[in-house]
Amino acid sequence: MQKTKVLLSVLLFVCSGLCLCVHAQSKFVTTKDKQFIGLDGKPLMLKGINLGNWLVPEGYMFKFKTTNSPRLIGDLFNQLVGENEARRFWKAYRDNYVTRDDIEFIRKSGMNSVRIPFNYRLFVTESEPQRLEGPGYELLDRVVEMCRKEGLFVVLDMHAAPGGQTGDNIDDSWGYPFLFDSDEAQELTVRIWKKLAAHYKNEQSIIGYDLLNEPIPHYLDTAYFNPKLEPVYRKIVSGILPSRRCRNMLILRTNIGHRSGWASREKTPTSGSQSSELSWSKMR
Repeated sequence: MQKTKVLLSVLLFVCSGLCLCVHAQSKFVTTKDKQFIGLDGKPLMLKGINLGNWLVPEGYMFKFKTTNSPRLIGDLFNQLVGENEARRFWKAYRDNYVTRDDIEFIRKSGMNSVRIPFNYRLFVTESEPQRLEGPGYELLDRVVEMCRKEGLFVVLDMHAAPGGQTGDNIDDSWGYPFLFDSDEAQELTVRIWKKLAAHYKNEQSIIGYDLLNEPIPHYLDTAYFNPKLEPVYRKIVSGILPSRRCRNMLILRTNIGHRSGWASREKTPTSGSQSSELSWSKMR
């Protein structure tokens, strides 16, 4: 069996979208230099669509002017119809938003992949201590199965992380990226990704995991937050990799507005490590 090779991207000031890619058996999508390599061993050009507004409702997609985050949208529906009716609405909404006909239409439209943004809140209980339970697991399983049958690849995207990674409406936070200052939020993020990675470790249709969507936007104090991003990624990656055979890719983004790149290393990064053992090939 081919030797496992981990491609980890962690540079914070040069890159804008970073991928940690895991090479293992050829039956999983991998990378070679700047190309994706498909299940057939040939270069793979991704053509896909985002399943937005499903597991992360966003105000602009509802055409709302000021009610923009999932939390505020939820409050609005509670005020309009009451909590019980709103709860029934959101269950029906999530159960019917993406159907088999939709996935078939995406494939017939010439696309070969979908990206699924999700809110961490759908994967944990509200009560303390928070358990890894919620409707998100079944909803993901349902759509991943649809995509597998239609021959579509899937990228799972944590669009709203515990504590928030952007401090904006898209991460359903309280206006500040508390993820980077909270050990508790980071641990919950690791636990969710570890469970998802273990659950889908044999799922060939999943290309990889977009660990944090658009972290640390440019309008924040980037001098303060940028150095905090790599340690968080190392903690997440170190939590994921021991739980499974390394077959899927891990997608690591840096703060918005920088260039993209790849980094490769042979061994798994360890949490808290400040060493720089990465060889870089910038994507231009």
